[in-house]
Amino acid sequence: MEIYAREQVSREVLEIILEHYQPRLTSETLCLFGMSITYFFPADDQSGNEENTVAFSSTEGSCTAYYLLVRLEQSRLG
Repeated sequence: MEIYAREQVSREVLEIILEHYQPRLTSETLCLFGMSITYFFPADDQSGNEENTVAFSSTEGSCTAYYLLVRLEQSRLG
């Protein structure tokens, strides 16, 4: 089982990373209970499998947070 860490980043950092990987990434937005979550994943993964998510942003009201998903190495897990 792979374990991921969520790292919060600024909008600028997320934009630079997404720009670097274009057009290999695509996105899908879900809205639920007034919250909007946009997932960024490889374009060749049309299923939107959350295991392949690279980054995501969440918006609730006027507050938006940006995150990268980082795969943890087994040696870092203890």
